Amino acid sequence: IKGNFPMRIAFRVSSRTDSGVIIDSPGAETLIGKGDCLIFTGAETERVQCALVGMDEIQSITRFIGEQTGYKQCYNTPYYLPEPPSEDGGSASSGPSGVVDINNLDPAFADAARMVVINGKASTSELQRKLGMGFARAGRVMDQLEAAGVVGPNEGAKPRQVLVDSLNDLDPILEAFKAS
Repeated sequence: IKGNFPMRIAFRVSSRTDSGVIIDSPGAETLIGKGDCLIFTGAETERVQCALVGMDEIQSITRFIGEQTGYKQCYNTPYYLPEPPSEDGGSASSGPSGVVDINNLDPAFADAARMVVINGKASTSELQRKLGMGFARAGRVMDQLEAAGVVGPNEGAKPRQVLVDSLNDLDPILEAFKAS
Protein backbone atom coordinates (compact mmCIF):
# COMPACT_ATOMS: atom_id res chain seq x y z
CA ILE A 1 0.00 0.00 0.00
CA LYS A 2 2.81 2.43 0.82
CA GLY A 3 4.13 2.07 -2.73
CA ASN A 4 1.01 3.78 -4.05
CA PHE A 5 1.79 7.03 -2.21
CA PRO A 6 4.42 9.15 -4.00
CA MET A 7 4.91 11.31 -0.89
CA ARG A 8 4.56 10.52 2.80
CA ILE A 9 4.41 12.78 5.85
CA ALA A 10 5.42 11.66 9.34
CA PHE A 11 4.72 13.68 12.46
CA ARG A 12 6.24 12.80 15.83
CA VAL A 13 5.93 9.09 16.61
CA SER A 14 6.80 7.16 19.75
CA SER A 15 9.27 4.64 18.33
CA ARG A 16 11.88 4.14 15.63
CA THR A 17 9.83 1.22 14.28
CA ASP A 18 6.83 3.49 13.67
CA SER A 19 9.06 5.95 11.82
CA GLY A 20 10.33 3.13 9.63
CA VAL A 21 6.81 2.02 8.85
CA ILE A 22 5.77 5.51 7.72
CA ILE A 23 8.84 6.87 5.87
CA ASP A 24 11.13 3.80 5.60
CA SER A 25 13.78 5.49 7.74
CA PRO A 26 14.31 6.57 11.35
CA GLY A 27 13.95 10.17 12.45
CA ALA A 28 10.26 10.80 13.14
CA GLU A 29 10.75 9.67 16.75
CA THR A 30 13.12 12.61 17.38
CA LEU A 31 10.77 15.35 16.18
CA ILE A 32 9.67 17.95 18.74
CA GLY A 33 5.94 17.91 17.83
CA LYS A 34 3.64 20.92 17.37
CA GLY A 35 3.77 20.80 13.55
CA ASP A 36 7.35 19.51 13.18
CA CYS A 37 7.35 16.78 10.50
CA LEU A 38 9.36 14.84 7.96
CA ILE A 39 8.29 14.68 4.31
CA PHE A 40 9.50 11.73 2.24
CA THR A 41 9.28 12.49 -1.51
CA GLY A 42 10.55 9.14 -2.71
CA ALA A 43 14.16 10.26 -3.08
CA GLU A 44 14.95 12.28 0.02
CA THR A 45 13.50 13.07 3.42
CA GLU A 46 13.09 16.72 4.35
CA ARG A 47 12.23 18.25 7.72
CA VAL A 48 9.59 21.00 7.63
CA GLN A 49 7.40 22.93 10.05
CA CYS A 50 3.63 22.72 9.38
CA ALA A 51 0.98 24.98 10.77
CA LEU A 52 -0.33 23.70 14.07
CA VAL A 53 -4.08 23.93 14.55
CA GLY A 54 -4.78 23.63 18.25
CA MET A 55 -7.90 22.26 19.91
CA ASP A 56 -9.15 25.75 20.78
CA GLU A 57 -9.05 26.74 17.09
CA ILE A 58 -10.76 23.50 16.04
CA GLN A 59 -13.51 24.06 18.61
CA SER A 60 -13.93 27.68 17.50
CA ILE A 61 -14.33 26.67 13.84
CA THR A 62 -16.70 23.83 14.76
CA ARG A 63 -18.80 26.20 16.87
CA PHE A 64 -18.92 28.76 14.04
CA ILE A 65 -20.13 26.15 11.54
CA GLY A 66 -22.64 24.75 14.04
CA GLU A 67 -24.18 28.18 14.65
CA GLN A 68 -24.90 28.79 10.96
CA THR A 69 -28.52 28.65 9.83
CA GLY A 70 -29.27 25.39 8.05
CA TYR A 71 -32.04 24.38 5.71
CA LYS A 72 -35.22 23.17 7.39
CA GLN A 73 -35.68 20.38 4.86
CA CYS A 74 -33.73 18.56 2.18
CA TYR A 75 -34.17 19.90 -1.34
CA ASN A 76 -33.73 17.00 -3.76
CA THR A 77 -35.09 18.85 -6.77
CA PRO A 78 -32.17 20.40 -8.66
CA TYR A 79 -32.25 24.08 -9.49
CA TYR A 80 -31.40 24.71 -13.11
CA LEU A 81 -29.87 28.07 -13.91
CA PRO A 82 -31.38 29.87 -16.89
CA GLU A 83 -29.35 29.47 -20.02
CA PRO A 84 -27.55 32.61 -21.15
CA PRO A 85 -28.75 34.08 -24.44
CA SER A 86 -26.67 33.31 -27.48
CA GLU A 87 -25.21 36.04 -29.66
CA ASP A 88 -28.33 36.18 -31.84
CA GLY A 89 -30.52 36.72 -28.77
CA GLY A 90 -32.00 33.24 -28.38
CA SER A 91 -31.48 30.50 -25.80
CA ALA A 92 -28.50 28.22 -26.39
CA SER A 93 -30.31 24.87 -26.09
CA SER A 94 -32.66 24.27 -29.02
CA GLY A 95 -30.64 23.67 -32.12
CA PRO A 96 -28.12 25.60 -34.12
CA SER A 97 -29.92 28.96 -34.05
CA GLY A 98 -30.60 28.73 -30.32
CA VAL A 99 -34.43 28.78 -30.51
CA VAL A 100 -37.13 26.56 -31.96
CA ASP A 101 -37.84 28.02 -35.38
CA ILE A 102 -41.63 28.09 -35.37
CA ASN A 103 -41.63 29.67 -38.87
CA ASN A 104 -39.80 26.68 -40.31
CA LEU A 105 -42.04 23.84 -39.09
CA ASP A 106 -41.45 20.21 -39.91
CA PRO A 107 -43.80 18.89 -42.62
CA ALA A 108 -45.14 16.33 -40.12
CA PHE A 109 -45.91 19.00 -37.48
CA ALA A 110 -49.68 19.11 -38.12
CA ASP A 111 -49.97 15.31 -38.23
CA ALA A 112 -47.96 15.01 -35.02
CA ALA A 113 -50.10 17.64 -33.29
CA ARG A 114 -53.32 15.85 -34.30
CA MET A 115 -51.97 12.47 -33.22
CA VAL A 116 -50.89 13.83 -29.84
CA VAL A 117 -54.27 15.47 -29.18
CA ILE A 118 -56.25 12.38 -30.26
CA ASN A 119 -54.12 9.97 -28.17
CA GLY A 120 -53.89 12.31 -25.17
CA LYS A 121 -50.21 11.51 -24.66
CA ALA A 122 -47.05 12.91 -26.18
CA SER A 123 -43.70 11.19 -26.37
CA THR A 124 -40.85 11.18 -28.82
CA SER A 125 -40.96 7.39 -29.13
CA GLU A 126 -44.69 7.57 -29.99
CA LEU A 127 -43.91 10.00 -32.83
CA GLN A 128 -41.16 7.69 -34.04
CA ARG A 129 -43.41 4.62 -34.12
CA LYS A 130 -46.65 6.13 -35.44
CA LEU A 131 -45.19 8.63 -37.92
CA GLY A 132 -42.10 6.64 -38.95
CA MET A 133 -39.49 9.29 -38.19
CA GLY A 134 -36.06 9.08 -36.61
CA PHE A 135 -35.23 10.10 -33.07
CA ALA A 136 -33.63 13.45 -33.92
CA ARG A 137 -36.52 14.53 -36.15
CA ALA A 138 -39.11 13.36 -33.59
CA GLY A 139 -37.27 15.38 -30.94
CA ARG A 140 -37.35 18.51 -33.12
CA VAL A 141 -41.08 18.04 -33.80
CA MET A 142 -41.69 17.58 -30.06
CA ASP A 143 -39.77 20.83 -29.38
CA GLN A 144 -41.92 22.59 -31.98
CA LEU A 145 -45.09 21.21 -30.36
CA GLU A 146 -43.89 22.53 -27.01
CA ALA A 147 -43.09 25.96 -28.46
CA ALA A 148 -46.55 26.06 -30.05
CA GLY A 149 -48.20 25.32 -26.71
CA VAL A 150 -49.59 21.92 -27.72
CA VAL A 151 -47.57 19.91 -25.17
CA GLY A 152 -45.89 20.73 -21.87
CA PRO A 153 -42.19 20.64 -21.03
CA ASN A 154 -40.13 17.47 -20.86
CA GLU A 155 -40.51 15.57 -17.58
CA GLY A 156 -37.74 12.98 -17.92
CA ALA A 157 -38.92 9.52 -19.00
CA LYS A 158 -42.63 10.32 -18.57
CA PRO A 159 -44.74 11.33 -21.58
CA ARG A 160 -45.30 15.06 -21.90
CA GLN A 161 -48.58 16.57 -20.78
CA VAL A 162 -50.93 17.42 -23.66
CA LEU A 163 -52.14 21.00 -23.16
CA VAL A 164 -54.77 21.05 -25.96
CA ASP A 165 -57.97 19.16 -25.14
CA SER A 166 -59.60 18.61 -28.53
CA LEU A 167 -59.07 18.90 -32.26
CA ASN A 168 -61.41 21.91 -32.25
CA ASP A 169 -58.99 23.69 -29.89
CA LEU A 170 -56.02 22.58 -32.02
CA ASP A 171 -57.31 23.90 -35.37
CA PRO A 172 -56.82 27.62 -34.55
CA ILE A 173 -53.24 26.89 -33.42
CA LEU A 174 -52.46 25.04 -36.66
CA GLU A 175 -54.07 27.82 -38.73
CA ALA A 176 -52.00 30.44 -36.94
CA PHE A 177 -48.80 28.64 -37.85
CA LYS A 178 -49.87 28.05 -41.47
CA ALA A 179 -50.47 31.79 -41.83
CA SER A 180 -47.04 32.79 -40.50
